[in-house]
Amino acid sequence: MKKSRIVLSLILVLLLVFVGSFVLTACGEKDGDNTQSDEQIDTPVTDGNDTLPSNPNEDDNQREELPGNAESNFSLVFELKADDTYEVIGYIGEPINVIIPSTYQEKAVTSIGSSAFYYCFSVTSVVIPDSVISISEDAFYYCISLTSVVIGDRVTSIGKHTFSNCYRLIEVYNLSSLNITKGSEENGYVGYFALDIYTSLDTPSKLSTDNNGYMIYTNGVEKLLVGYVGSEKELTLPSDIPSINQYAFFNCFSPTRIVIGDDVTSIGVGAFGGCHSLTSVVIGDSVTSIGELAFVQCYKLIEVYNLSSLNITKGSEENGYVGCYAKEIYTSLDTPSKLSTDSNGYVKYPNGEEKFLVGYTGSATELNLPNDITSIYQYAFYGCDSLTSVVIPDSVTSIGERAFYSCVSLTNVVIGDRVTSICDGAFYGCGNLTSLIIPDSVTSIGNRAFLDCYKLVEVYNLSSLNITKGSEENGFVENGYVGYYALDIYTSLDTPSKLSTDNNGYMIYTNGEEKVLVGYTGSERELTLPSDITSIHSAFHACDNLRSVVIPDSVISISEYAFSFCAILTSVTIGNNVTSIGDGAFAWCDSLTGVYYIGTIDQWVQIEFSNYSANPLYSAKNLYINNELVTEVNITTATSIKAYAFSSCDSLTSVTIGNSVTSIGYDAFYNCGNLTSVVIPDSVTSIGRSAFNACDSLTSIYYVGTANEWSGISIDKYDNSYLTNATRYYYSETEPVEEGNYWHYVDGVPTPW
Repeated sequence: MKKSRIVLSLILVLLLVFVGSFVLTACGEKDGDNTQSDEQIDTPVTDGNDTLPSNPNEDDNQREELPGNAESNFSLVFELKADDTYEVIGYIGEPINVIIPSTYQEKAVTSIGSSAFYYCFSVTSVVIPDSVISISEDAFYYCISLTSVVIGDRVTSIGKHTFSNCYRLIEVYNLSSLNITKGSEENGYVGYFALDIYTSLDTPSKLSTDNNGYMIYTNGVEKLLVGYVGSEKELTLPSDIPSINQYAFFNCFSPTRIVIGDDVTSIGVGAFGGCHSLTSVVIGDSVTSIGELAFVQCYKLIEVYNLSSLNITKGSEENGYVGCYAKEIYTSLDTPSKLSTDSNGYVKYPNGEEKFLVGYTGSATELNLPNDITSIYQYAFYGCDSLTSVVIPDSVTSIGERAFYSCVSLTNVVIGDRVTSICDGAFYGCGNLTSLIIPDSVTSIGNRAFLDCYKLVEVYNLSSLNITKGSEENGFVENGYVGYYALDIYTSLDTPSKLSTDNNGYMIYTNGEEKVLVGYTGSERELTLPSDITSIHSAFHACDNLRSVVIPDSVISISEYAFSFCAILTSVTIGNNVTSIGDGAFAWCDSLTGVYYIGTIDQWVQIEFSNYSANPLYSAKNLYINNELVTEVNITTATSIKAYAFSSCDSLTSVTIGNSVTSIGYDAFYNCGNLTSVVIPDSVTSIGRSAFNACDSLTSIYYVGTANEWSGISIDKYDNSYLTNATRYYYSETEPVEEGNYWHYVDGVPTPW
């Protein structure tokens, strides 16, 4: 990128060229894959943060993109702030080497917003220029490939957890006045994992990468293996490096077998954690210590060759979990492995009469599994996001825990007629699975086996299990959520499917006059949905190409998570007949800038929003009614204002509520930061919890009634202090003679006497 600060430009470019020659990508991961797994390693070194990422301040709501460097094919997303400077609020694409520009459109870039690069697995180096003053919380949270960062000299604040869980952030160039130290949680954990913190760009990096992709940190005679950027499946680690650094191979999905040589003495904390493809490891005879969690979540680590003096036992969490998942622990390399890989890439493990399918190393997307296997091992196809179809043969009796976890492209599954058990989380997160046959042999389905299979709308249940639609009791969903998202559950294969896909790629479920949009298989980025659909299921969940969508007037309801994780969705138009929007329908749509409603404000306030992120205003902040930005609201016919109706609507400045309204729902005006005044009629009898919470600018309440009538309103005391602390005026047609706060209309404007 072009830099505007001449003094630093040459130095920064040289630094990035140098660092870029050996930067680390997350081993075996796909660049830019920021899917969050609920299987994060719990480490003792940093606090977790599993709350919904907060959105950046949207003072002017002007978001724009600046192309990144060509090698990484990404754009930075900026937002103009109230002080007429820009903030980096996110990115589009797959950033690798990121240089934040000092200016954008001739205005200074002064901040990096909250969660701007949150869970960005592709980024390996970052240069923050001298123009930047603040880096907000979680900005680089869980950037596990990040190895080097330059902190510009004007940075004065780094938010909480900004660099938390950046396990490989080994080198920090601190040009600021902040006191950044190794191992410290201060300044957003930026120095927590650092091996070196430099104060000058003239200091050369100590990182290098050899011809085999091993990333090595050299400090005099000291050598540490700190990462791997290759893609080989069988690895023999370098013989001249005695220590494997903490998290060196963390979440490396490519290696299936690793030989740790006799020269290695120590294996660091989390060094091989989350290596889900790893099936066999050799621990050399010189290894004397294995750090905590070093092999945690290596669920397929079936064989361990322990040549060391460590007491490694099956099922034990000691020695960094290395034996925790093992079926076999050998003490001699002369013992032959039971693992084998056939010509099609299937990894198999025989255990007595059982033969487990442990993994797959091929590249096919449609699989007919071999008919000599009896069980599919846990995590066998974990995260195989290119897999579209799988046929499980009749020889298989069980499908292991999370065997197909997060196979996000999987649309077709055939389960063999001898399968009796589908274990916990077996198909968890297979978000494009729409139809499934449960054969009559199945007797058990584990917890969460089909959780987050949002589009699984048809289930053919041939088993004796009691599978029902949407079944949930006391927070527990029976039979692993297999029927939770279903629109129909059939008990005979003679029942024809109600699913069809039209010429434009829309997948529609038709049941009489009901037409539900279930999914989209096309590639268009700007969509006007079919005019005959009546509802939207979780059709566009994680649709990362969608930029804008127009929802027609025919739609009555939008289901939970319908547009969640649509990362580049900027605009949504909602027809005037929508009456309900489900949980999280627009969750994590952080690029939304505008909600366009084709109806009246009285219709808008009647929409039932299930929670904050059901309302697209949660991210967009700006509401347009018939293409006009809503700043002043006059409600005239609605009988109530529903929960979350204007939650986080920054464009809203004043509200006049008509005397047809009797209730204001909870969180109705939550976080309307620019709302200054509200007219409330004497017809209102109740105001829900947090109805006006976080309305920082609210100063005036104009009540069309008396003080006694106001005291009769049932106001939930929870987080309504902004309402009760505002100056309250009572209506009087004529100028009152008694003291107090009173108001009347002057040319239609509420005005204190």
